[in-house]
Amino acid sequence: MNERDIFDALREVDPAGGIDPQDAARIKARVRARVLADASPHRSGRRRLLLAVAVTILALAAVAAAVYLTRQPTQISGIGCSEDLSGDAVYVVESTGGLDPQRCAALWADGTITNPDITPPGQIPPLTGCVNDAGTLTHQRPGCL
Repeated sequence: MNERDIFDALREVDPAGGIDPQDAARIKARVRARVLADASPHRSGRRRLLLAVAVTILALAAVAAAVYLTRQPTQISGIGCSEDLSGDAVYVVESTGGLDPQRCAALWADGTITNPDITPPGQIPPLTGCVNDAGTLTHQRPGCL
């Protein structure tokens, strides 16, 4: 095997061997200027700014979506009254601004809503306000599951 020193091989093929030292200094200065021009700090600053703006917009959109999806009803037009545990409203009574589970009591008392399996006609069963998963009162009935 030929054991030749790598540095000796590089000295033999030195590409800068015939360059004048003044030319070498000029070339070095040009290369340095080019490298510094390509590594401008403004580009990375712009990227950071765009990234910060994009993250802020996404965060605001997420907050807005969460507020919209978890808000409570602001205008209640009526409350559904049910005669059994199915949850299907038989009658809808006008809401007077509140969500009182006893709003359907008059319909049970006058016999408009009856269910002999729960209570005799004319009697009012214990009415319960049923809420959905978001905690919003949806209707009243004689018991919620």
